[in-house]
Amino acid sequence: MKLNHLLVIAFIGILLFGCTGLPNIPSNLNLPGQPNLSDEPPALPSDDQVGAGQAQHVAVDSAITSEPVPLTESSGSIEQALVGNWRVRYSRMFYDSGGGGDEGSSLHSLVLGEDGTWSFSSSHGQWNVQVITDADWAKWNVTSYGPKKKIVLNNWSGKTVDGPIEETSEGPEFIWLIYHVEPPTVIDPGQIQTKFGHG
Repeated sequence: MKLNHLLVIAFIGILLFGCTGLPNIPSNLNLPGQPNLSDEPPALPSDDQVGAGQAQHVAVDSAITSEPVPLTESSGSIEQALVGNWRVRYSRMFYDSGGGGDEGSSLHSLVLGEDGTWSFSSSHGQWNVQVITDADWAKWNVTSYGPKKKIVLNNWSGKTVDGPIEETSEGPEFIWLIYHVEPPTVIDPGQIQTKFGHG
């Protein structure tokens, strides 16, 4: 009888102390709604990175064409993943003369429709996805940092604007609109960079 008790105690001890422990849990999880410094693409300009707030300039071969390159096989999948509401996460103005400032937050969301239309407050137009070219990086004054596709919005403040689509293995995560504005739309000319995340 004592031998049976000893075997049971030994078996319980193996169960309690013989396992290797819980798996390691990564400490860098990004919780929804929490600030995430890694969200910002390192190549996009900031006051710290670009002195007085001027955007980075990229040397581009003069032979490069600025014609947009349409997507083919994968366009349907990424466009489908982009459909929905996108909330402004960051918006900043970089003045041509130097310096810049935040554009402030917006209560409105950019809505990308399945029918290829977009709306933002009372504004609306058509949208599509295209492949980024070297000429795009030069136009945005941003060094290429990875994205291969861009979103294009027609009739945004009366013009066509575009910007990189940042993707993960799960699909599009952020979209940017990077475009130049001049008076009378603004007092001083410059470039606006607006980042949208899933709303």
